[in-house]
Amino acid sequence: MTKQRYIRGSIGCVLASVIVACSLTASVQAKDKQAPHVKINKNPYPSSYTALPSVSTLITNVTIIDGNGGIIEGGAIGLMDGKITFVGLDIPKIKFDLTIDGTGKWVTPGIIDVHSHLGVLSLTVHRLAQ
Repeated sequence: MTKQRYIRGSIGCVLASVIVACSLTASVQAKDKQAPHVKINKNPYPSSYTALPSVSTLITNVTIIDGNGGIIEGGAIGLMDGKITFVGLDIPKIKFDLTIDGTGKWVTPGIIDVHSHLGVLSLTVHRLAQ
């Protein structure tokens, strides 16, 4: 029995050595090969937005929620070339094609989600403070 165990053990060691040698050879060969250069598209989903023709617009006398928890009472928002150009109390000396009186209205510039909960806490705190 001991002779059979010896033979089995020797065969097992030889097989293990062969397996280790093969795997080392394969890993050395893999290191010698360079991986192909892959070019990654940094902008896979480019914007398809095109600004519609518009006129410069000034919205005045609105309550503005700034998105950071701040509220501006009686503020103004300026829009030019399809973009928000300013938000605040100080209206720059620019000629606007259209002026909208927003008295009694609330505006959240930049938030376009029609079902947004941003600013809900600010509104509650503002109403409780009155």
